[in-house]
Order: sequence, then structure tokens, then C-alpha cells
Amino acid sequence: MGREDFERMARAGFIERNGTVVGDYDPRLLELLRAMDLAADLPELWDLFDLMKAVPLLVVRGEHSRLFSRETVATMKARHAAMEAVEVGGQGHAPFLETAGLPEKILEFAQRFASSVRAEAPSS
Repeated sequence: MGREDFERMARAGFIERNGTVVGDYDPRLLELLRAMDLAADLPELWDLFDLMKAVPLLVVRGEHSRLFSRETVATMKARHAAMEAVEVGGQGHAPFLETAGLPEKILEFAQRFASSVRAEAPSS
């Protein structure tokens, strides 16, 4: 990651307020983290994921992500055959959505989904 990428990431997550740089996020999110038992095992969520089989799904993964593995994406694909996945080279978690042609890929996916919904809608 170069300086330009770092600066873009910093500007996306922080703002200057009264001469001080502060996080630009909802501070109530921290309440959820404080309430978590970090020593406890995380729950398996595959049953919930399986409920999305009827929903078009596009997964975007950064090549160097240590939070979202290729193995997890492969398992997701095995469980949701119609799922599409894009891996963004040279990026970690979460990849910048405005790079690597992602806006066009996301738009094309959304347009295909919108077209299928219109095609399935009953005529009046």
C-alpha cells in the first residue's frame, strides 16, 4: 500500500474536528465491542448464510485479507452456487470499492439482478 492509498484510507475513517483528528464513525459501535467476550468461541453462521441461497450475492475480497480467507470464499461458493466473487489484487480488508474496476463490476451485478427482478415481476 502506497502513501496515496494510506491517505485515502485515513481520510475515509477520520475527520478533523476543532483542530483534532477524530474517528469518523458512530461511537456507539464501540459499545458492541465492549460487550463481547473476546475469549469465547465465535458462533458458526453457516446456517444463516444458507438462508441467502435465493438471494443474488456478490462477494468482494481483498487479496491480502487476513480476516476473510480464500477458503471461506470457496466454502461460501460451494454453499451458494449462484454467488459471484471478485478478489481485488494488492489490497487487504476491506478493499477500496472505487478501485480495480469494482464500481463497474458492482453496477453490472446490480443491473443483472434488477433485470431478473423486473423479468419475474407480474404484469399489471
